[in-house]
Amino acid sequence: LYLALVDCHLIHGCKLAIDTDKFLLSMLEQVQLLYLQRPLGLSRRSMVAPLFTETGIMPIHFCRVILALCYLIYLLNLPLDHYASLALQANHVLRSSGNSCWLSDLNWAIQHLPNCTLALPPTSQLSEQAVLSLIKSVSQQCNLFLQSEVNNSNCLALLQCRCEPSVTGPSKYQA
Repeated sequence: LYLALVDCHLIHGCKLAIDTDKFLLSMLEQVQLLYLQRPLGLSRRSMVAPLFTETGIMPIHFCRVILALCYLIYLLNLPLDHYASLALQANHVLRSSGNSCWLSDLNWAIQHLPNCTLALPPTSQLSEQAVLSLIKSVSQQCNLFLQSEVNNSNCLALLQCRCEPSVTGPSKYQA
């Protein structure tokens, strides 16, 4: 139900309108949390990290950045005479000169993810492979952030260092 009724509204437009206002992003986070907490019968004071780790839903700020990066891959693969590709080329020029643009906003959003040290590659190194690698890194940072939240909480001792099923072999302990 969440993916069908709520998530589609939370991610609408995130490919083009990058989140550069923390207040507006916090409003989206509140909606996401409210909808996840209410059907489970959780109070607003319940811990957030286990909500995401146990439902398998990604926090909205990570999800919106990953979707924008997927859109960047789409733009990189367009023919050079396509209008969107021309707009991306103009963004390269603006970013190189230090002006505000879609690419610099995307870089800002990546750098302001929780506990994240990642950044968008420089314009000269921006390729489909580099962006795919960045998407993988953002996803890993999301998992590390949530796991560190769980591990640093005294209230979540049962979820710390638990044994997780593995697709390729026996269950393994997750740090």
